[in-house]
Amino acid sequence: MKETDFLNKLNQSPLFKLSLSSKELFHSNFLWWLGNNERTFPLFKCIMEKFTGQCLSWDYGNISIEREKKHFDLCIKDARSGRLLLILENKVKSIPGLSQLENYKNKDPQADNYVLLSLVMDFPKKDEMEETDWKVYNYKDLHDALLKDVPIDATIYEKELISDYSVFIYSLHQLVQCWKREVTDDQPFVQKRNPKIEECRLHDLYDKLRFSQLALMLQNQLNHTGVDVNMGYSNQSGILDVTIKCREYELMIQVQGNSYRHACVWKSKNRKDCDTLWQQILSDKTISQLKFLTCSGTLFGSDIFQEGIYPIDNSKRGKQYNMFIGRNYVFLYQSRQLRTGITIGQLLENIRNEVENICSNITENAETLERE
Repeated sequence: MKETDFLNKLNQSPLFKLSLSSKELFHSNFLWWLGNNERTFPLFKCIMEKFTGQCLSWDYGNISIEREKKHFDLCIKDARSGRLLLILENKVKSIPGLSQLENYKNKDPQADNYVLLSLVMDFPKKDEMEETDWKVYNYKDLHDALLKDVPIDATIYEKELISDYSVFIYSLHQLVQCWKREVTDDQPFVQKRNPKIEECRLHDLYDKLRFSQLALMLQNQLNHTGVDVNMGYSNQSGILDVTIKCREYELMIQVQGNSYRHACVWKSKNRKDCDTLWQQILSDKTISQLKFLTCSGTLFGSDIFQEGIYPIDNSKRGKQYNMFIGRNYVFLYQSRQLRTGITIGQLLENIRNEVENICSNITENAETLERE
């Protein structure tokens, strides 16, 4: 079956349409319903046995199932002792992150089981995640468990709900597999989406998966201490970040849409510091030699960019940088627009070259300072 076939199946599912308003919470609610219904509890227990790899002694009424507790999507506790038996984190329209899961585990480090249920199965730092206490499963695993032990005592309506949900999550899983085709250097960086993806309101998932693949591809090509590759999603488009630690601040190469940014990020600063910070970084010998923040140095490969440096070339007041002020950081940047038709290989090669030059320059200047 092709991408369009799975999109059509999803469009025919009432439960899929209902799920669009609440994303992960919908799936947590469905599992909660299975576990809090005596007729469907055996099926819920079967699913949890698959996720834990254990034969569980749970009975209906001796466990407590909670949703959205301490930001956990689903928690299962011993009803008498209150001991935390299982924490389940759902990822449907977002990409799993190792740091988030570590934070969740730190909130309750004594839980018996930690389960990640993720629609996307290829993402940065997955290998590290699998070395932790988190067990990683996908929605095909949930689909298979749902079909393994159909509840005999369930009503016809309940069985129909379970059947529709099974078809829905299987189609969603298969759709993601269609999107998970190998990313190659010769593919265009900007690609057209199937219009049915927008119709199903899955364009954000499509972009997140694609940028997750790009981040994974770039991460495998870089091998520098203090360099992190991440992806994100904001303002209806994917984001690719490369962060380079440099003393009290970080340098960042960021791609969003057709905007290619050079940025500096300071922690725990405020708007009043921005001009001072900008001048400080421009005078930093380590960075000034590269002209990183003026977007005019040799770091920029001329063949992948359009003319113009922003905001300089479109500012009547001589504005030198754009800014974003976060809760505990300041993000200052200049940018250039990517040329239409560039390939993934061209973009990633330019990023790799920049990272190599930056890291080499930082090392050389550090050695010079030591000698002095």
